Amino acid sequence: MGTNDALYITEAELNTLYNNAQLNSKRVGLEDIFYQGLGEFLKLKKRNAAPAQTIEGTERILRVGLSRDQSQLEQGLGALASIGSVAPYVGLFGTVWGIMNAFIGLADVDQVTLATVAPGIAEALIATAIGLF
Repeated sequence: MGTNDALYITEAELNTLYNNAQLNSKRVGLEDIFYQGLGEFLKLKKRNAAPAQTIEGTERILRVGLSRDQSQLEQGLGALASIGSVAPYVGLFGTVWGIMNAFIGLADVDQVTLATVAPGIAEALIATAIGLF
């Protein structure tokens, strides 16, 4: 067995994979694309279709499956992009808010200590970290 032999799958292994996929009624992603593609291939081969027609039909089904899955994966990308673009501004707003609270805390005390400034600074750093991630 050469090194390239490991890249190929036998017909028996394909049939096993197909049968396992057939048992799963909740096929998603590549499993469903594989199932649809191999099903079309076997159907066309059983009809004794020309090799070119078999390949073309199988490729068509695979393209349809990929397109369908791509559409499902792209849903919600707009919302994700909006959240990603707004997050740094939320962090910046939180930083400003925390620093303002630190200064407000300084106005009420006679002597400035770390204990009076730390809560506002900590709040600012937490908001900044949340905005960055």
